[in-house]
Amino acid sequence: PWSVVQTMAFRQTLARLGGGGHFHYPQHVWTPAGGWWPSPANWKRNTAVAIAGIGAVQFCLSIYSSANERRPMAPKNYIPSQGWCKYAKEDDPTLGGTVDE
Repeated sequence: PWSVVQTMAFRQTLARLGGGGHFHYPQHVWTPAGGWWPSPANWKRNTAVAIAGIGAVQFCLSIYSSANERRPMAPKNYIPSQGWCKYAKEDDPTLGGTVDE
């Protein structure tokens, strides 16, 4: 068990090393990161909205990519995107199947 002297010395050390409470800071300073000790009220909702937005953009880009992906030369190995690419059977005759047109 710690003695009273050790406990007081530990508390003084924490205060000197930055372990104390929040200090006063200028209110007129604006930072894009949120300033000192940011803790936004709706951080969970904001994070969910950001993730949903990124997911929607990724979905739109993947749909556009699969609709426009062309390979002028047939690849030597199988490429996973050939499974959902619109022109895969036209561009690579080794895939088999009929060309729908």
